[in-house]
Amino acid sequence: MARQDFVDTLVAEQAALDAFLDSLTLQQRTQPNLCGTWSARDIVVHLSLWARYMTTTIRAWLRHRPASDFEMWGVRKSPDLADDALNQWFIDHAKGQTFDEARGILREVHTQLIGTVELLSDEELTTPGLAIPRLGDTHERALTQAIMSMSYGHVQHHIADIKSSLHWHQT
Repeated sequence: MARQDFVDTLVAEQAALDAFLDSLTLQQRTQPNLCGTWSARDIVVHLSLWARYMTTTIRAWLRHRPASDFEMWGVRKSPDLADDALNQWFIDHAKGQTFDEARGILREVHTQLIGTVELLSDEELTTPGLAIPRLGDTHERALTQAIMSMSYGHVQHHIADIKSSLHWHQT
C-alpha cells in the first residue's frame, strides 16, 4: 500500500471512529462497565495511550534515538508496569478528563500518527521486518500492517465491546 493510500485509510478510520462516538448519548459516554469497568470515556483514553505509544515509538526510530518517558507517556518517569496495569494507571491518571477532552487528545494523537506516517517512505511502510524497538510486532509484517493492527484493529475491538455492552444494557 502506497503512503498516500495508507494516510487516506487512517483518515477514514478516524472519521468512522468520530461518527461512532458522535452516536453515543451523553449517558452512554460516561456509563461504567462497557468494557470491564471502563466507560466509553475510559476507552477513548486507553486508545489515545496506545496511539501515542505507537506514534512516539515510530518518531523516535526516525530520529535514531529512544523516546523520552515524557514523549511516550506524558509523565517525567515512566510507570514500570505490565500492559494491563499500565492501562489502568493511565485511566486513573486521566480521571479528571471529560469525554470531549479525552476525545480531543485522541484526535490530536491520531493527527500526529498521520503526520508521522507522512514522514515515512513507501519502502519503510511496506518492508516486512523493520526493527523498531518497542514496537514488537513488526518482525514479520510491514509497518502498515503493524499500525493497522495497533490502531484500526484496536479501535474496532473496543467499538465492538461498547456496542455489545450497550446492547446488553438495553435488554
